Amino acid sequence: MLLWVIFGAFLVRPQPALPSHVDQPKNTAVCIEKYCYSLFWTAKRFQGANKMCEKLGGHLMTVRSTVAADAISQMMGADGSRSPALWIGLQLSQGCTDPGKRLRGFQWVTGDEQSDYSSWSGNGTTCEPRCVAVLRDQSWDETDCGAKAEGFLCEFSFAATCGPVTAPPADAVSYSTAFGVDSGDFLALPPGSRALIPSLGLELTCSDMRPGDPRWVREAAGAWDCRVEQGGCQHACGDSGCSCPAGQRLGADGRSCSPPPGPCDSSPCQHVCFPHRGDFLCMCREGFQLEADGRTCRDVDDCALAPSVCEQGCVNLPGAFRCHCFPGYEEVDGKCEDVDECAQLSFEAPCEHECRNTPGGYECLCDAAYVLDPARPGKCKLFCNASECPAVCNHHFSGPDCECPDGFVIDDADGTDPICVDIDDCDSATCDYECLNLPGSYECVCPPGQLLQADKTSCRPEGYEGSGATDEPEDSTARAPATTAAPPAMDSFSLGILLGVVVGMLLMIFLIALVHCLLKKHYAARRALDYKCHSTEKEVVLQKVTSDCANSTVQPTVTIK
Repeated sequence: MLLWVIFGAFLVRPQPALPSHVDQPKNTAVCIEKYCYSLFWTAKRFQGANKMCEKLGGHLMTVRSTVAADAISQMMGADGSRSPALWIGLQLSQGCTDPGKRLRGFQWVTGDEQSDYSSWSGNGTTCEPRCVAVLRDQSWDETDCGAKAEGFLCEFSFAATCGPVTAPPADAVSYSTAFGVDSGDFLALPPGSRALIPSLGLELTCSDMRPGDPRWVREAAGAWDCRVEQGGCQHACGDSGCSCPAGQRLGADGRSCSPPPGPCDSSPCQHVCFPHRGDFLCMCREGFQLEADGRTCRDVDDCALAPSVCEQGCVNLPGAFRCHCFPGYEEVDGKCEDVDECAQLSFEAPCEHECRNTPGGYECLCDAAYVLDPARPGKCKLFCNASECPAVCNHHFSGPDCECPDGFVIDDADGTDPICVDIDDCDSATCDYECLNLPGSYECVCPPGQLLQADKTSCRPEGYEGSGATDEPEDSTARAPATTAAPPAMDSFSLGILLGVVVGMLLMIFLIALVHCLLKKHYAARRALDYKCHSTEKEVVLQKVTSDCANSTVQPTVTIK
């Protein structure tokens, strides 16, 4: 009985009875605080009913308590001649029913199973899709979702609602809600509802322009009849319209009141304005600095501060900053820690021999007699920085398998200590001027006044057009001699001394070259190695066979590639 009294205040009472030939009952609604429930007498299938509720801004009703159940009873009325089935928002889309649960495994259309109330009409178990309809006696009936029920119940929620319009008793007020229910008896109305007073020619709207405090307003400025909602005035309504307390001014709508204009009303500050002794003071938000004009704000570059705000990398943002770690480091508990790439199983360091971790990275190391190969990062190759080096051998059952660095050949491969001997590459080189043999390579040298060309073998005078010469050739085994700047001007005496020195040096160079030539011819036979046959290209694959070379009985035959 108490619930009947409470909900009777919120019940939408139906309009005067329709003619007897009209059987369709009128849609009704009940609003309780922030929730409104509406009954629509339209035959729909479950999905169609839910889509209709969503189109109106809600969803099928969730009956989670006895309060919601009593609201349904109030809307269905006391007419016992009808036994309708009305869809509520409860369905079993998959799985089987579970009688041990309050909702038997069903879910609300909101996707949850929370409920303090249930009213099942039976106790059966099914594994087919089912939807729930509420009957006249408030019991819940599981039924086929594809069947049409006589009507459905929608639920709408709002942040706040307006109360009924206060008006003289003689002036009837009718209401129209945003979800399509019209009535003259509401005690709570959601925002968007309209109130019509025909006797006064007045139409008002429940507006939520002030969040959490909706009010009845109208589009036209100024007060309306002071007997209705105090004319809409915030302070007082009189014959001349709305008035405000002393020290306040009437707003543009002619109904609201506001303090007199202050120094900050014109928004003179870019960020924050504070009234101060009849004037204003501007302040900036965190991360910004006030400019000299006292109004605008400039971003502070936090990354430029000393000491640095970040341990490693810093990215400045408007009013803020973001720290990050350098490559090779990772953030752990707000700190940048070095990543040991060599120890990570997920990281495959391209080191052929040894990997050593370094701060922010790693480095590859090679075993003894090896160096890193510039052409293959992380790979190692044999290296010898002398004319002779021990060969690197792997011993097998069939004998030792020895190898030498590029530009070297094995001497005494069958002996106990094979040696790698440097090949005199100058024997096959085609240098224009002079060839300098190096361990595993060679270098072409040009005379003074000439530069080595791009082919690394020919020489051309300095300034020769189209020569393609480079003062510092890149990635070459041949290097051009360094040049010096021209000497300053000298007197005739100094010039004579210089000429004498130059002539003396040229004679000395000529004598040295002559002696070198004679010695080279004299010892040519002794310097020749048994494995050389004056080939024009470097040997890379060796086989020990009988050779046709003169003055030799057993020579290595060279396979040229």
